[in-house]
Amino acid sequence: MYVLYWNIQNITSQRYLEPGIQHVIQSCLNSGAGLPDIIVIVEVYCRSANNINGRIFTTEGTAGLQLIFGWLLAQNPNYACIPPVTVGCFGRCEAVGVIYRSDLFQFLGPHSWSNLGPVPAAIMNLPAANVPWPWYGILWAYQQRKIANPAYPVNLNVANPMFVPEPYPDPWDLYAPFNVAAPLAPTVFYPNPTVPAIPWAALDWGNFYSGFRRFPWEVSRSPLRCTFGDVVNQQVLDLFALHTSPDTAVEALEEVARLPEVAIDDGFSKLIVGDFNVPATGIGDDYDDFRALNYTLAQENNSTFFNTHNPLPYQNPASYRGAGLYIDNMIYRRLVLAPANFYVVDQVQGTLPFWPSQLETPLYNLAGGANYTGNGALGAFQSWANIGHIAVRPAVGNAHMHYGASDHLPLAAAFAYV
Repeated sequence: MYVLYWNIQNITSQRYLEPGIQHVIQSCLNSGAGLPDIIVIVEVYCRSANNINGRIFTTEGTAGLQLIFGWLLAQNPNYACIPPVTVGCFGRCEAVGVIYRSDLFQFLGPHSWSNLGPVPAAIMNLPAANVPWPWYGILWAYQQRKIANPAYPVNLNVANPMFVPEPYPDPWDLYAPFNVAAPLAPTVFYPNPTVPAIPWAALDWGNFYSGFRRFPWEVSRSPLRCTFGDVVNQQVLDLFALHTSPDTAVEALEEVARLPEVAIDDGFSKLIVGDFNVPATGIGDDYDDFRALNYTLAQENNSTFFNTHNPLPYQNPASYRGAGLYIDNMIYRRLVLAPANFYVVDQVQGTLPFWPSQLETPLYNLAGGANYTGNGALGAFQSWANIGHIAVRPAVGNAHMHYGASDHLPLAAAFAYV
């Protein structure tokens, strides 16, 4: 099972359509290792003062994901894309893209898509009085939004609010297996059974969400969970995609480890991928909660982040990798990953054996090779043709203020089942 994860920094259609960036993205996705079985993309751009979690918005970000998916479909028509459901609210809101081989995996939800986002199928079509806590808190919130603004874009009868099955919005309903009236959906809401139920009449904007886990705040990005049946190996894979906020990353990671879906060994293979914004440095770091649950980290002490502000290749050929920023990772249980089957995809110097360098001028010519010219190499290294189209905003030269493919490096891994 070949999985590729990537934080493609605030990916949008505008950036993907730049030829240099498009080449970098496509080269990472379709390398000598072949096309991945599952691709997870975080930081699909959806940030807005009005955007909230558990929705699907039409933005430059979701248009960019659609372009990437369309290109993958042209390579293999068996790809399917789980519609880009949002996690987080307002300025922290973004969508997650999960693309997978539908001939190898069956998407199992575990939730279903409703007029108000992903919810358990069992609570569909129930009157509000019969909907269990904390789910009726979501009904209450959308009812209040709809009362305050009748044009609020959800299908809801304010006199009798309920969750009803609904197709995904265009264009995402067009992609099999989602072109059905009640499609499956990922999970973004996680009930917290330790919080007592609040009666409907006592709900307000300060407590309606209190029955759900927070990571660590109501506006924080939750993990997005997708469950797959591996039709070839007859296994179940629980996949979580997580992008924490740097200022609350440790607390978010601790809360993820508390999720029953993560903590309990239910016999499913578990894979948590993401930009955790917490350095992985070994025993004693902030991943010990996962180690105690028999999870394994794919990597430690290996930077996954570009130093995009004045990297100095003539001083140190690896200076484009941010020191200490070991923040993207794959955490797994009931899977096997040989060290030789895990890769941090480095577009600057290339990652053997599959990923070539994306520089126009090879790094060795800029830092100690035959054409090395000391400080004069800096401008060439930071040019748009070199690190400019790979990473972001070199401070000088003709790449200044351009956005490259990403400030993060992709991770690729070939897993086996236990």
